[in-house]
Amino acid sequence: MTAAWLRDFMPYGAPDLQDAEPRHLVRALMLGSLLASLMFAAAWSFSLVFTMPSIPVAISVERHDMSDMRVLQPPPAVAPIAPAIPIAKPPSVAIPVPVPDAVAPQEETVASQSELSSILGEGSRSEARIPVAAPPIEGPINQEGETPMVDELPVPVRAVEPPYPDLARQAHVEGLVVVNVLVGKDGRVMEAKLHPIVNIVLLNDATLEAARKWVFTPAIDHGRPVAVWVSLPFHYRLY
Repeated sequence: MTAAWLRDFMPYGAPDLQDAEPRHLVRALMLGSLLASLMFAAAWSFSLVFTMPSIPVAISVERHDMSDMRVLQPPPAVAPIAPAIPIAKPPSVAIPVPVPDAVAPQEETVASQSELSSILGEGSRSEARIPVAAPPIEGPINQEGETPMVDELPVPVRAVEPPYPDLARQAHVEGLVVVNVLVGKDGRVMEAKLHPIVNIVLLNDATLEAARKWVFTPAIDHGRPVAVWVSLPFHYRLY
């Protein structure tokens, strides 16, 4: 029905090819198979007729004469060499020969200390040494900020408390101020210096003025008064 419909729609061309397709396909397959079989038979027959004969090939092996070859022999044994013994050379200088000590005659004896003193006399004796007192020390015996190494440290006799500065009180400034004072041989303050670190600007002037008014007992070293540096701490607190 489809073929009839195609013939009605296209009366030439495709419907004719579709009708002839099965016949042509079968013919093409049969013809191709036949040609392939003929070609295979021809090739097989040709291989039987024209077979290449096998030709033997002679292989020559070269032989080498081994008579002239030299075989390495092991090295000859080496006899051990005896170590040379060093021979000491004779010394170029004379060697001292020890001589026994001479024996003193029995008549000679060694004088005692008392006999030597009587022979030499009193003038040969060394005079007794007279102790000389050390010169007094003029300056302080320690550096500023160091602990003095003395027999007795100075003790405060009069301690003056500095007044609280009004500006520092209004600013609520509190803290610690340390002053290094040089106590002389009479116990009075010869010099006063602020500690380079422990000080407060608003409290320094009042602290220095009060430290200069302190009085101490003098420091004693080897039984004599000496000048020393001591540190005075001043604490400022608002209650």
